[in-house]
Amino acid sequence: MGSLVQYITYNGKKWPVRISYYCIKKFQEETGKKIEEIESDISLLEVLLWYGLIAGHTAENVPMTLKREQMEFVLDESMSEFSEIIISFFPLVSDGKLSNKKK
Repeated sequence: MGSLVQYITYNGKKWPVRISYYCIKKFQEETGKKIEEIESDISLLEVLLWYGLIAGHTAENVPMTLKREQMEFVLDESMSEFSEIIISFFPLVSDGKLSNKKK
């Protein structure tokens, strides 16, 4: 289910987001961090969102018109939607936090 395109709302428009192999790979390349480290550094969400939006737009075959510097403002408006997307991608989530524990 995690590789499906989901949507966030920003400025009254729906934007495709996909947390995928590409997204996670680019996140790790850019930050040098594991995805679980988002828990301790919220600014990492901007990086994950950026690559998630690129992956979503690519999957939907639509042009990406948002700019990288807009990510904090996109998150201001759509944090709860993006959090739900992250939670749906990572099945090992408890209390809204990413977890390494196996269930």
